[in-house]
Amino acid sequence: MGRPCTGAFPYGCGRTARCDGRHSRPGNPGARPRVGPDVDNVRAFRIVSIAEAVSFLVLLLIAMPLKYAADAPAAVSIVGPIHGVLFLGYVAMVFLVRPVLGWNATRTVLALLAAVLPVAPFLVERYWTSSSQEAEAAGVGGAGA
Repeated sequence: MGRPCTGAFPYGCGRTARCDGRHSRPGNPGARPRVGPDVDNVRAFRIVSIAEAVSFLVLLLIAMPLKYAADAPAAVSIVGPIHGVLFLGYVAMVFLVRPVLGWNATRTVLALLAAVLPVAPFLVERYWTSSSQEAEAAGVGGAGA
């Protein structure tokens, strides 16, 4: 029984037997994807960001017109709480991924303000999280990128 691998992954590959090192060579088709809490948190933030933006658009473009034009308030009472939970999740995730993505205070405030604009979380997800994931995939640390 050897020590666990501490190879290219943020926390090693976890193998306690001999590690063949396949994961440490870039471009190897047999390499395992990067794992770890930081990558998982960024991935979760991206999902929550998209879900919050979609729920906001559904609330504004479908549920609200149904409530006022078709006198059907049930749509808002269903979509509203879902959007509320996703909004709170987005705000919490901003603070959770802030150190991982290396955001300064200005970018953090802008990401929080993006939550109240209908399509802005799409932009945050697309442009402010992709550069750190590309850096991590290339083997550069995402915390300072």
